[in-house]
Amino acid sequence: MKKFFLLFALMLSPVLAMANVGGCGEVHCESAPVDLHNKESLQNGAKVFISYCLGCHSAKYLRYERMAQDLEIDPELVSQYMMFTTDKIGDSMDTKVNSKAQAKWFGNAPPDLSLETRLRSPDWVY
Repeated sequence: MKKFFLLFALMLSPVLAMANVGGCGEVHCESAPVDLHNKESLQNGAKVFISYCLGCHSAKYLRYERMAQDLEIDPELVSQYMMFTTDKIGDSMDTKVNSKAQAKWFGNAPPDLSLETRLRSPDWVY
């Protein structure tokens, strides 16, 4: 699970997403440029995921507390800057939007990305 989340967080880093590295062109990416040792980029990817993706996509098989532990982020900082007011540090990272409403708006409910990376691969999500 730790490796999955580290890959997931890094893939969402906007700096790497905009760079043309690791064989990624503007449209197609053969493999994600993943560096599991770059904690700063992993932490930034987690912040970007929570800010932009978690509104529609859930990661309900991950918990805020585990993310903080894996990415070496102080749980107080996670609580203060990365969680909505009703969430608790032990809660799963789940969207608060009704999946039936999402299906009506988008045609299908956005997939849970914690499962999607296992099904397709971290490179596909990147």
